Formats: sequence, structure tokens, C-alpha cells
Amino acid sequence: MHVQDPPYRFKCGRALPANPKLLEDELEARVSQNRPRIYRDLKSLIVRVPDLQSSKLADALQAADQYPFRITSFYLDRVLNGRADDPLLDVVLPTSQEGLVQPETWDANQLADGRALDSPLWSQKYPQQGLIRLTTECSAHCRYCYLRERTAQRRPASKEEIAGIFRGLAHDRARDIREVILSGGDPLMVTPAVLQYLGGCFRLCNEERASRGAQEIRLNVHTREPVWRPDYYLSEWSRYMPAFSALGAYAYVLQVIHPRELTPEFEELLRRISDCGEQRPLLLNQHPLLKGVNADADVLAELYARLTDCNPRIKPYYAVHPFDSGTLPKHRLSLPESQTLMQELTHKLPGTMLPTLVVPTPLGKAYVLPYQRLVPGSAPGRWHLLTKTGVEVDYLDPGLTGCT
Repeated sequence: MHVQDPPYRFKCGRALPANPKLLEDELEARVSQNRPRIYRDLKSLIVRVPDLQSSKLADALQAADQYPFRITSFYLDRVLNGRADDPLLDVVLPTSQEGLVQPETWDANQLADGRALDSPLWSQKYPQQGLIRLTTECSAHCRYCYLRERTAQRRPASKEEIAGIFRGLAHDRARDIREVILSGGDPLMVTPAVLQYLGGCFRLCNEERASRGAQEIRLNVHTREPVWRPDYYLSEWSRYMPAFSALGAYAYVLQVIHPRELTPEFEELLRRISDCGEQRPLLLNQHPLLKGVNADADVLAELYARLTDCNPRIKPYYAVHPFDSGTLPKHRLSLPESQTLMQELTHKLPGTMLPTLVVPTPLGKAYVLPYQRLVPGSAPGRWHLLTKTGVEVDYLDPGLTGCT
């Protein structure tokens, strides 16, 4: 399939502007008319969960003034079970505990030296990998999100910003970059025209890198949209199919946190995405561990078995120990508790179905094996960990210290 080139050519470091006929405002207006509803009023949830405890409801109504509620009609109707004891209510219901977490940072742990780009949309923690925050917006709000204040806004990247990033990635300063992650917010919240435009910029970037003798960049997409509203992308598939084809993503990293989120619509959307482009993308899943939601060996075993039974198959990739920011106190686990979960799973599932336990630290992510001996740190509630790049960390475990 021929993909329209973006209106820039990366030659000799110059950008040659043209007149791209991407009528984004018109497209967005047309899509909005057909978009399955996104609810911002707690009443939409209350009528579907009539037995919700009055104390929990009062807390949610008060918290929603500061931490806005946002959910898709699909998730409300097809994923939640309508019961007051549904653990997935904790994923969407605002709570006053959100005021007890660490202040969020837009992009912490930045690489001190050797950054490939200076764009405010560019985040880089490792020499070979960078991240583009394509938008601040998500179609629904996860209550465990460590960027919830940012995702309450709407700030999509412009075509000029996208082209500028890929012009920069084509040059020698970015020679070491091997992987670029599209993130947000959720990158699939931008219009299909923008996704297709980005795919053209990405292709031209790799062509320019090849002419300079640099290795090609792989593009990965991190998204939760196939969970929140797969029905929308299926209903608009004629417009999204060229966009997914143009992206040519190497991998899609999904965030499914519970078996019930694996709906038939989710699977159908991933099947179509996999059939786009010249090569099938790698499909991976990473998710946080949340006490009271999915931090149970039987729940996780079902999730991982169903992911690997999907057509196409999805590899369980990372199980993420709770962040100090974002994760509510009631959802926090200690590192020994997270490790014990992984130990229990080794007796339930083969290794091919098991993710890696990842601990987010101030100096980068650390990997912890199921039976690795945990080394105490400098004080109670701390652990001595090594990041994936070998940096020593005196890690403060929020699940042990109760720190906020």
C-alpha cells in the first residue's frame, strides 16, 4: 500500500515545507459525531452500580472535583460487572486517597548527558531509547496513573513538532538511538491523519539514517486504547487501517491489568492491527501490580494464560511493582509481596507465560527474579537494587514504609 509522504524531506538537515492536505480539524469534528460516548459524570457509573456503598460514593463525588472522572461507554458496559465489589471499580472511581501520593513528575530520571533531542515532547532515560509524548490525553482516566494531572488536559503534538523530532532523529547526534516509544497520554488518541503523517516521517527518518550509515530505528507504541474503546477503532477501521499500516510499528505494548479486560472486541482489534503493514508487530503486555485489583496469583495466572491464548498471541512482558507516585496507598504492595506473587506464578504457569517483575526506581527500572535474594538497603524499608544498566539504588519501598 502506498503511504503519502509527509510534507518534509530530510536532506542536509533542511526541512522543506509543503502544503499537507491533512484537514485535521474537519476529521476530528467528523469523528466526534460518531465516537462512542466518553462519560465525565459519575452519574453514568452510579446508575450501573446501584449497590455502591454510600461512603465510597460520597468520597468519589468529593474527589472528582480535583481528580476528574472519565470512562468510555465500552468499559462501563462491557468490562465492569455492575457489582459494588467489582475490583475494577478501583481503576476508574476517583478517591480522596489520590491526594496522598507523591507529586507527579512529567518525565523523571532523564539522561544527564548525550540526549538525542531537545524537544519538550522527547523523554530519554537510556542512550539507545527515547520516548515521544504524542499527546497528553487519554480516553479514560486510570486512578493509578502517575501522570493523571497531565492526562486531564488535551495537548496533542503538532505536525511541525512531529516532523522536527524525526528530522533530529535522522542526524548524527541521535546515532545511538535504536528504539523510539510512542506514548502520551495515549498515542492512539491523536487522529488517524496524524498517525499516518508520523509514519511517513518515521520512514523518511530511517531512509536518511541509512544514507548516513546509522542503524534503523524501531518504533514501539504503548497504548491502553484497545482496552478502553476497541469498538471505536473497529467502527472507524477504514480510516485507521492506513494509519496503522503507515506506522509500521515493531511492537505494540498493551496495558491489560485484569482478565475481564480481554474482550472479543479487544482481540479483534489486535488481529486487524497485526495484519496491517509489511510485517506483523510484536505484541506485549505490561501492567502494574495493584493490591485488591489484580495482585492475586489466580487472577494473574488467568490473565497470562488468556493473553497467550489470544489470536494473535500477546506475550506477558512486565509486571510492574507499584510506583511511589500514582499508586494509591490501598493498592501498594511491598517488594517481598510482589516477589512472592511471582514465586506463586512459577508453580502455576510455564516460563513462556511469565512476565518479568520490574521495580521503578529514581535511577531507572530494576529487574527482580522470583527467587532472587532481596538485599536490605541503608535503613528499614529500603532495598539494595541494581537497575537494568547496573546502577546501584538504595530503593525506598512505599509498600513497607507507607511513605507518601
